[in-house]
Amino acid sequence: KLCIFIEVFKIKETNLERKLLSYIVLILLFVLSIFIVNGTFISIIPSTPLNKTWTNNNQPDFTFTPTSNINTTFPCILMIDNIKYGTNYTSLNNSLTNITANLTLTQGTHSWFINCTDVNGSNFSITRTIYVDTSNPSSSITLPLTNTSTNDTTVEINFTLIDNLATAINYY
Repeated sequence: KLCIFIEVFKIKETNLERKLLSYIVLILLFVLSIFIVNGTFISIIPSTPLNKTWTNNNQPDFTFTPTSNINTTFPCILMIDNIKYGTNYTSLNNSLTNITANLTLTQGTHSWFINCTDVNGSNFSITRTIYVDTSNPSSSITLPLTNTSTNDTTVEINFTLIDNLATAINYY
């Protein structure tokens, strides 16, 4: 009789373990479903300026489209060289949004991205590069000399072009 009782107890214990495991699986699925439904941003898609854009504007506009699964409006921050350059506190979900750089960018190369936050956390856009060049290139003609006249139909012209940022200059 004792052996039968132990066997019955083992069967009951196994059923209890199965029920417990089933409850754990259900709880995990519930938690995962909440995370999937309430997850953070699906995306932040930068629009302009395009990657590796040259501009002579040292306070350009930056446009992007943020998307959230929860919020209809939320704050987004423009980061340039990891410094806050502007905020739109009422960015609309799935809408083209603009932030103008509120500080003057120095000449040179800058990295920028957008950071948006909803009730579940933050997300970042991809990082893009913008080149700011507010100085005009300069040129000087070295040949022919000033006030030189010639009857030659093929005149040699030597000149120098200088730009503070460009490593190559196109001329036409």
